[in-house]
Amino acid sequence: MTVLPNRPRLQILGALALFLFVAVLWLYPAMTLKLAHQNDIAVHLRWVEQFYSALQDGVLLPRWAHAAQGGLGDPSFFYYQPLFYYISSLFVWLGFGPERALVLAAAVPFLMVAGVVYWHFLRRYPNRGAVLGAMFVVGCPTLYFMSTHLAAFPWSLSIPFSLLFAAESMRDRPRARIIAVLLALICLSHLLSGMMTLLCTGLAHLVIAPPRPANIASHLGWLGVIVLVLAPRHALPLNLPLNPAHVNARRLGIVTLCALVLGTELAYPLYAYLGPMQKLQFPYRFMFLASILASIALAIQLNEAHGSPGASSPASRRYC
Repeated sequence: MTVLPNRPRLQILGALALFLFVAVLWLYPAMTLKLAHQNDIAVHLRWVEQFYSALQDGVLLPRWAHAAQGGLGDPSFFYYQPLFYYISSLFVWLGFGPERALVLAAAVPFLMVAGVVYWHFLRRYPNRGAVLGAMFVVGCPTLYFMSTHLAAFPWSLSIPFSLLFAAESMRDRPRARIIAVLLALICLSHLLSGMMTLLCTGLAHLVIAPPRPANIASHLGWLGVIVLVLAPRHALPLNLPLNPAHVNARRLGIVTLCALVLGTELAYPLYAYLGPMQKLQFPYRFMFLASILASIALAIQLNEAHGSPGASSPASRRYC
């Protein structure tokens, strides 16, 4: 079944529908400034204020939380990633109070996830299916739980970049420059997410294409990625010939299964004997990434079941 490309007007309407959907999700927290009780919320709120204060003083890359420890200060921003606090500082600069700026910044990752799913993963499908699929992913309970109950705001911000990283890594020929930029954005949002994403995608490549003489060099490269991550270091994924050419539900499903394995008892020996794995603190962290990837894979599968563009269409070729 061949579907004509979506018109720009329909895409604009789709983007508006997704914006309104995210606005409804965050309407109550934004209006009442109430979230589930979590000790980290107070920490994030202090950091929002101190980060913006440092920016006002002309420090473009704040490193010192001056009001911490009873006014003595501490080097919080030496080890905690800053990207989320740049976004919250933008809302403070626009005139919102620190509390509302924190909530609005927490909603930004949901808009980003909606955009990534709508324009990257589902753009080749009819507009209605793409919009509904993006809503299905954004409404994923675990994604909402991360922000509203765990106060994992920087971690949530890394999710859209992790999704794009997984998609780019699953291409036949991943583009190193894009991979590098996405990995940098992940680590600027939440460093541990960079480690988790590399582990999942590296393991997925080893599962998708079993080692054989034709690709043994690429497999050694991916094994090197995993070893370097656990060293711990960061490395860029290498090219690995895979079929079919476009990102699809099967590939994302394999990444999802790899994330699930890394978050279950099957991976406990890694946590017991590899020090870098212990820095993740909780193996269940992988479950959040797995649930969101699984939601995208299901949205793709449902759209495929209702028809998609032919393999030779321009929309399909963009994934190659």
